[in-house]
Amino acid sequence: MRKDELARAFVARKPGKCHNASTGGDVYTLHYSPIAVNEKDSVKFFWHGHYTLTTASHMNAILKALGATFRVSYSRARDAGTTTFDWSK
Repeated sequence: MRKDELARAFVARKPGKCHNASTGGDVYTLHYSPIAVNEKDSVKFFWHGHYTLTTASHMNAILKALGATFRVSYSRARDAGTTTFDWSK
């Protein structure tokens, strides 16, 4: 499964695995850290101090699958000290 397919599985609340990332449908995990959690009407994202291109790429794949009109930048999040953010459905 590719990253964009995994992101769509997460949004559909279905399980999947892609190399170093996986989801059971409720939590999207990258390198053993949960970077996104499906909540009732939103998705909560977590940087866990991993401000990397890889983390941002997975978050952006999820945001795209959600239909969000914005993308995240790891350097902007790092510089702003952002640790979490929410996307409401």
